[in-house]
Amino acid sequence: MAERRKGVKNVGKKNYGVISIVGLLFCSIAAGAFGVEEMVSTCGPGLTMITIFVMVFIWAIPWCFCVTEVGSVLPAEGGDLFWAKHTYGEFYSFQEGIWYAISYYASSGTYIVLATNYLGYFFDWNNAEAFIVKLCIVIVFTIINLMGLKEVSVLSIVFSIFILLVFAFITVVGFGNWNYNPIEPIFNADEGITSSIGQALAISVWLYCGWSMINQVSGEVRDPMVIPRSILIACPLIGMSYLLPTLAGVASVGHWDLWTTDLSGDSVGYATVLTQNVGGWCGVLVVLTAVVGNLAIFNTNMACGTRSLFVMADDHLAPPCFTWLTKKSGVPSVGILSMSLVTVLLMQMEFTTLILIQVIPTFATVILLAFMVFKDRKLYPEEIRKPEAYKIPGGKFGTYLCTITISVVAVAAFFMNGTDYFLYGVFLILAGIVLYVICKPLFGGCSVEHPDKWPRNPKTKLAYGDLFRIGILVEIMAAVCLAGRVFLNLIEGSWGPEYYLEEYGSGLLSDFYGMLNLLLIMGIVLAIIGIVLFLVGKKVDKFISQPVILSEEDRLEAMSGSAGEAL
Repeated sequence: MAERRKGVKNVGKKNYGVISIVGLLFCSIAAGAFGVEEMVSTCGPGLTMITIFVMVFIWAIPWCFCVTEVGSVLPAEGGDLFWAKHTYGEFYSFQEGIWYAISYYASSGTYIVLATNYLGYFFDWNNAEAFIVKLCIVIVFTIINLMGLKEVSVLSIVFSIFILLVFAFITVVGFGNWNYNPIEPIFNADEGITSSIGQALAISVWLYCGWSMINQVSGEVRDPMVIPRSILIACPLIGMSYLLPTLAGVASVGHWDLWTTDLSGDSVGYATVLTQNVGGWCGVLVVLTAVVGNLAIFNTNMACGTRSLFVMADDHLAPPCFTWLTKKSGVPSVGILSMSLVTVLLMQMEFTTLILIQVIPTFATVILLAFMVFKDRKLYPEEIRKPEAYKIPGGKFGTYLCTITISVVAVAAFFMNGTDYFLYGVFLILAGIVLYVICKPLFGGCSVEHPDKWPRNPKTKLAYGDLFRIGILVEIMAAVCLAGRVFLNLIEGSWGPEYYLEEYGSGLLSDFYGMLNLLLIMGIVLAIIGIVLFLVGKKVDKFISQPVILSEEDRLEAMSGSAGEAL
C-alpha cells in the first residue's frame, strides 16, 4: 500500500505568473466594487470618495509594503504562520493560524449566502430549493479546489477579467453621462460627521482586507518572489476598481441617499448607471456580476484559507489529518473538505452573524505583522538577505510610518466597529490562547521532530517561556478590555442602549451596559491572570526559548517547500 502524501515538504508546486497571482488577489480582496453602495448612502458621497482614496495610502499600501518585505525574506507555505514561528515562536505562530482559520472558515458561508441571494433575482425558489443550490455551489468549488491551486488561479483570472470589464463599462457610461456633483454633500447630515467618518472607516477597512492571504500558498508557487511583485500591482488596481465606478456612478445617476446593495425596486446603484443610460437588460448583467464576484471570493477563500490548519498540523499543533494531501495535485484535502463542511453549516446562519465572526481576527494579524517587520530586521539584517528581497521604501522613517499607520487603523477599526464586534473580538483572541494550551501538549508542537531547536518544558508541556508569552498577551487583552469599557461608553453611551436592544432583542448583545460591565470584569480578571502567569513562569521556566533563526540555506529550503520538514 502506497504511503499517503502529506506535509509541507510534499505540497504540489507549479509555475505562476504575475497575472495568476494578481487574479487570486483581486478575487480574494475585491471581486468588484459591491459593498461601496452602502458607504455612499450611509456616509455621504464626498466622504466615500475621500475615504476610498485615502485608505489606499494609510491602510492598503502600508500593509502591502509590510507583507512584501517579510514575505520576500521568509517565503514559505503558511505565510504569516511561518513568519511568526521564526520571529516570535510557536505560540504566536499558532495564534496567527487560529486567527486565519476563524476568519476564513467563518466567512466562507457569507459569500454562498450572498451569491444565492443575488441568484434569487432570476429564480423564485423556496428555502429547500435555495439550500440545494447552495450545496451544489459548495460541491462545485470544492472539486475545483481539490483539482489544484492552478485551476483555482485560472478560474480567478476569468472571473477577474469579467468583473473588471463590467465595472469598466459602468465607469465609461457613468462618466459619459455626467449629471451630478459626485462629492456633494461631503457627509450624511442625518448621521452627523462623527458617525459618518466612523462608518466610512469601518467599511473601507473591510474593503481593503486580505493582503497577507496570498502568502498562505507561497510554498505552492515555484518562484514565490512573484508574490511581492503581484501584490504591488494588485493594490492600485483594486483601489481604482472601487473609486472610478463609484465616482462615475454617482456623477451619472445621483440620488446618493438611495444607493444600496439591494438590486431590486427603486434602489440605486451600479446597475442603475447602465439601466438608465444603456438599457434594462444591463441590470441582469450587473446581478450576474454580483453572483460571479461572490463566487470568486469563495473560490479563493477556500484555496488560501485552508492552508493555516495544514501548516499548523505540519508543525504538530493541529490534528495530523490536516497534513493529508491529494495524490495528484498535492493540495490539503482534509482542509478543503473541512471548509466545505463548515460552509454548509454556516450558510444557514444570519449574514450579520457571519460578518461579525469574520472581521476581528484580521486586525490582530495586521498588528502582529507590524511587530514582525522590526523583529525580522534584527534577525535577518540586510547583509544576509537575498539581493532581490524587498524592503519598505523610505528607510527607518518609511518603516515606522507603514507599521504605525496600519496598527493605528487596525486598533481604531477594532474599537469603532461597535461594542458587539469588540466583545466578539476579545473572546476570539482569548479562545486562541486557550486552544494553544490544549493543542501544544496534545500534539507536541515543533519539539516532536526537533526537540533541540524547539525545546519543551516537561512541567508545563509548553515551550520554555510560553507562560511569559501568554502572560503578555493576557495583559494586553486586559488593557484592551478596560480601554474598551471607557472608550465605548464615551462614543456609544448616548445611543447604544436603544440600538443594541432594537438590533438583538434579547441576550447579552442586547444589553449595552451589560456588555460594558462584562468588559470591566474581564479586564480585572485577565490582569490578575497575567500577573499569576508571570510569577509561575519565573518559577517553572528555566529560560525563554527563542525562535529558530533560519540560515540562507534554510530560507532557500523554505522556498522549495522543505523547510517545514527541516525546522
